[in-house]
Amino acid sequence: MKQGDVISRQLDGSQWAVMKILEIDECSDGSEVFHCLVYEPANSKPSELDRNSRKVAVWHSPMNGSEISSTWEVLDSEGIAAEDLKGFHYFLKRTDFPRYLSMTGLDGEEVTGMANQYYQEAIVCGDAGELDDAIEGYTKAIEEFPLFYEAIDNRAFCYMEKGDYESALLGFEESLAINPDGIHAYFSRGECLLKLRRYDEAEEVFVSGKGKFPEHRGEFGKFLLKTKLSRTADSRLTEIQGRPWWKLW
Repeated sequence: MKQGDVISRQLDGSQWAVMKILEIDECSDGSEVFHCLVYEPANSKPSELDRNSRKVAVWHSPMNGSEISSTWEVLDSEGIAAEDLKGFHYFLKRTDFPRYLSMTGLDGEEVTGMANQYYQEAIVCGDAGELDDAIEGYTKAIEEFPLFYEAIDNRAFCYMEKGDYESALLGFEESLAINPDGIHAYFSRGECLLKLRRYDEAEEVFVSGKGKFPEHRGEFGKFLLKTKLSRTADSRLTEIQGRPWWKLW
């Protein structure tokens, strides 16, 4: 099998699955990953004549190469249009930015320059208290350059300021996946967990943070104590709420 092959396999019942191989990556262990465009299933075994009637179901799906080679058959081999690659490019943009630039022919400095412009505009909005506009600006910056963890952090801080701790938490976790040593994202992730009353997880963040960032042991220790006190207060409140009113005196 090769790039451009359209492959098919019968599913349980009468339908047939159809995919196009966009790219094949060879892994260090000798295995292969097939990056595929997935079409909607066909009700009968497809043929070359069905080419114009195929509808895309999933724009990109990475598949195990050995499994594909052993269970799918080649239906046809055809060219790959630019439109076919948009899902694969989206995947690369978030997982392998240099390869994304190489495949699309985009200029890295222009892309990061545009991302920084959105970032600076978002900072101005945030300073003015226009949080929704700031979030929109940071989002545009991240869409241009998905590794822009400073923009991801700032967007999460905006969510925190709005009281949306769930969204903020997701943002800090996204940032840490890119930059695991980011002190601001690390600490603020613990703050979000504390606000969400996920005390065990918050405590784990503040305990580990004391060792990971020894220069900030004091702040992590302070919030570790705050987490323990908040847990105790919540437990006491739950206990009181569960007792008959005459037993509270």
